[in-house]
Amino acid sequence: MDRLVMTPPDRGVLFVVSGPSGVGKSTLIRRALDKIPGLRFSVSATTRPAREGEADGTDYYFISDAAFESLRLCVRHVGRADTEGAGARRMSGSRY
Repeated sequence: MDRLVMTPPDRGVLFVVSGPSGVGKSTLIRRALDKIPGLRFSVSATTRPAREGEADGTDYYFISDAAFESLRLCVRHVGRADTEGAGARRMSGSRY
C-alpha cells in the first residue's frame, strides 16, 4: 500500500475557528498555539466595542465602520460577517 506523503504547502495551511460567543474558541486557539510548533494567530478586525479584558491588536483590531469598509475595499478577506448586537450592526473579518 502506498503511503501518503504530505509536503508543506508554499503558503501554509489556514484553519478557521468559528462558533457562537462563549463556546471556547479562544481556549481552543490558545491550546493549539501552545502545542503546535510554528502555528500563528491571525488577528481579525471588528467594529464592535472591546469586551472587558480584550486588547486591541491582540484579540481583535477594534476599528470604526469607515475604517472597516476601507480595509474591505483594499485587502482580501477570508470572511466577513455582519451581525446585530446591542442594537447596532457590527462587522468582523480576517485578511489573508
